[in-house]
Amino acid sequence: MPLIRTWSAQAQQGFATINVTFECPFFNELVAPHGMLNGDFEAHALWDYYGAALKAYMMAKNNFVYEDEPSRVFDRETAKQLFKNTANKHGVRPDKMVNYWPMIHSQRLLMKGSDHLPEEFQFRYWGV
Repeated sequence: MPLIRTWSAQAQQGFATINVTFECPFFNELVAPHGMLNGDFEAHALWDYYGAALKAYMMAKNNFVYEDEPSRVFDRETAKQLFKNTANKHGVRPDKMVNYWPMIHSQRLLMKGSDHLPEEFQFRYWGV
């Protein structure tokens, strides 16, 4: 079970300052020597993205739908938005997060994961 890391940020909206508190998982049980991740928040953000993207991809692939939804689509644009939102939730930059793919793949192999997120959803470069 992951730990929950809490961090706060401030946003300016007009004359008001809004305080926002984020809660995001920190996968302590996957940190070396038990796993392949290190303590960098970017690695944990990427693992969080990988899990969410894989779940969304598999649901779309299997055409899993809820009663109130006509269909479920997971495309590159949806994945890109999920990647960006996951980085924001963890308080890291997407262009730094992409550097941790080797750890993610090593962790997946260590866990003997059979499902695999297609390359098109594994962002290797995050441009401006």
